[in-house]
Amino acid sequence: MKITEPFFEYSGRWWFPADKNKKHHGTLKKSEKGIELVLEEYEVNDFKEKGQFKKVDLLLGKLIDGTEITLQDCYQNNEIINSSGTRQKSYLVMLIFLGKHFEEVNEIKFSKVLVSYTYLDEWLHFFPLKRKFSEKKFKLEYTFPKKILIKINEHFSVSVVFNFSPPSYSYFQNEATIKQKGFIEFNFNLAKQFSEILPTIKTFQNFLLFSTQQKIDIDVIEAYCGTTLSLQEQQRSEPITIMFYNQTRGLQKELRPFEMLFSFRDIYKIRKKIFVNWFKIVSSFGHTLHLYSNILYKRDKDYPEIIFLNLVQAIEGYHRTKSKGLFVTENKYKKISKSLNKAIPNNLDKNFKESLESKIEYGNEYSLRKRLKEILEKNQADLTEKFIPDKKNFINLVTNTRNYFVHRDKSLEQNSAKGESLVALGIKLQIIFELLVLKELHFSDKQVKDLLNRKLSGLNIELLKNA
Repeated sequence: MKITEPFFEYSGRWWFPADKNKKHHGTLKKSEKGIELVLEEYEVNDFKEKGQFKKVDLLLGKLIDGTEITLQDCYQNNEIINSSGTRQKSYLVMLIFLGKHFEEVNEIKFSKVLVSYTYLDEWLHFFPLKRKFSEKKFKLEYTFPKKILIKINEHFSVSVVFNFSPPSYSYFQNEATIKQKGFIEFNFNLAKQFSEILPTIKTFQNFLLFSTQQKIDIDVIEAYCGTTLSLQEQQRSEPITIMFYNQTRGLQKELRPFEMLFSFRDIYKIRKKIFVNWFKIVSSFGHTLHLYSNILYKRDKDYPEIIFLNLVQAIEGYHRTKSKGLFVTENKYKKISKSLNKAIPNNLDKNFKESLESKIEYGNEYSLRKRLKEILEKNQADLTEKFIPDKKNFINLVTNTRNYFVHRDKSLEQNSAKGESLVALGIKLQIIFELLVLKELHFSDKQVKDLLNRKLSGLNIELLKNA
């Protein structure tokens, strides 16, 4: 059995790995609230949870069609005893491994994982179908795509792979359909536990989010155990389907290539460089990318203040990581800060004194104003003049708006952005951040210009200029 529906409900028998003789009827459910196992007909001492949160490390099960299943990290949710004496207990399940029984947690390791993401097929935009027309013949020829391998480092590689379903045949047939589905395949030199693999899966998920500009969900995860299986053995063996507690899948809208920042076709010739650099910048700029990702995941159009503050913090964090932004060297400032702290009178209010000491501690760092100025000066040739004609006014507006939102200083309110002006300011900051990331990915100057020109072509430039 393969569970592909976003929500499901399956019955089966469940037991502890160490107590196979005691099996209990129960139902596994996945809903908007998460994954829950509801057990019935058991004795009080049949299930022994551990710790404050009543956790069960592993539960094994067999669904009604005979499919083996392992549940990992199950937390007791509630327990009900009816008037008739019937007991019912439910667990919140963190991980599902469908297709195999694991007797111990340290056995749950995988060397190869295939992941399907929402919008992946649109981003790949790769369907090798040839059409031939003539007066009496219409011919379709589908060529199965080859695996596209990209070695990220000595520890693992990423590949683009495709599955396809050929047309079905029936006695009375009036149609034929070929279906192709793309996957990202992660191969690891050493088998890893799923908790170690999930951050890699999410790193690529955020890469797709950045490139498509859409909220990306993990659709399907299929995994192969160990490192000893040959390619032929893997092809013959059934993969294990993995699901986790907060895995969601929203509705997809139709997505066209020109709505993306870039597609796989845009980077096909430089794919290795882009993939490798993305994994590198995540390790360096992970926090700032997370702030950026939040605005695309949440789409808080009703809260432009949140979008604005996230982007300001992301840009400021990027600059701090990239160049520190210090007026003098750290060693030199130690002497300066020591002198400044000595100059603070001892008879000051304690809170006032701590406030001054805090300002001195960070006094060597560039202000937001100076960081923005430096970023715009370094990138003024890369389209910023198209939508930021007056850089000084832009920097003043961003700084005043940030300070007003953070400090709620009424004197700054009049000079801060509101309404459409705040929305436009958020769009400008988003484009600036995307420009910085594209450069970190080592797109050429021409490629950066082309990609941002394509994005700007779908925006109201005059509105951005005048906001």
